[in-house]
Amino acid sequence: MNIRKAMEDLTVSVLIGGGEVCRNKESIIFSYHPSKEQYLKQYISINDLSLYVRIDRKSQECSVMFNSYNSQILSKWNENKESFVNANISQDILYLFIILFGKRQLEGILINCQESIVTNRSISYFIHKLIGVLAIPNPKTLKILDVPNLLLSAINKEIGLSECVEIANYLNESEKKYITRAINGAERQWRSYEMA
Repeated sequence: MNIRKAMEDLTVSVLIGGGEVCRNKESIIFSYHPSKEQYLKQYISINDLSLYVRIDRKSQECSVMFNSYNSQILSKWNENKESFVNANISQDILYLFIILFGKRQLEGILINCQESIVTNRSISYFIHKLIGVLAIPNPKTLKILDVPNLLLSAINKEIGLSECVEIANYLNESEKKYITRAINGAERQWRSYEMA
């Protein structure tokens, strides 16, 4: 991925994830769970974003600096969040958003996001349209109940190994067994085609 696309994807993910735009610090700041730190470091390193993204381990906050790659995104975001979401969402952004802001709960993944239910409905629509799983919108959160199909969708769409691993980390034990059975069934089917 090139620097521009990686920065744009991260910026949009952080904005829809409820990141706080700090004009005086010229950055967007968001809190992250300690389990996301390694993924964040890897994303920054692989995409050469170290000049634009800072991680504060002590406070568990990440700052995305304003820069030439994300300045247009920030100005459009401030104009109208809902129309911004409708015009700027891609599957890569949505997977990054789920990885950075999702938290496993008993019934699925709870994702922190915007306070606007209208914006969250738009995000939910695009998760269903682009990723193929249902996301239930609420004020400040989205909920994904079908975690196995989220992982299978990520694998089918070839989003990247580290992203698939992060999504697989959301699986509970029964979902892991379900995925294992699905993969074993697909392998048996593949072998039967090879023998035919």
